[in-house]
Amino acid sequence: MPWATDIHLDHATESARRWFCQAISEQADALVVMGDIAESHSHSLSTTFMVMDALVDKLIDFVLGDHDYYRGSVMGTQSAVAEIVRGSQKLTYLTQAGVVELSPRTALIGHNGWADEGLELTAEDRGRGGGVKKNLVTRWQSHNFRGCQK
Repeated sequence: MPWATDIHLDHATESARRWFCQAISEQADALVVMGDIAESHSHSLSTTFMVMDALVDKLIDFVLGDHDYYRGSVMGTQSAVAEIVRGSQKLTYLTQAGVVELSPRTALIGHNGWADEGLELTAEDRGRGGGVKKNLVTRWQSHNFRGCQK
């Protein structure tokens, strides 16, 4: 089963989106998409899912990535995606689906991703000057989750 990430179909031309959907339909049994599908603003993400649902005749399992929430709200984006999935026989939003069994020994489990990685100096490192090993940290974007119950 192929998987894709960071496909950003909202930045692709219509012909490129159609080519992508056709390639999946012709060459794969199903597809797993690991986020960064399209930005949330101006219904771009919803439109992208509706196009994929209409043009791809295979199952598509997915989670959302940080770019899928851009210029939208977390709850609004997740609600819109859940609504589209409810009306689809082919789309599975893994974050809401729980464990999706592929075989008795294989399953998919998904969780939305929302983090930025970057290099950051610790206070101790800043006092030492140049040539210091930097610590890789993940900075969760918790400020964007204000008001969420989960």
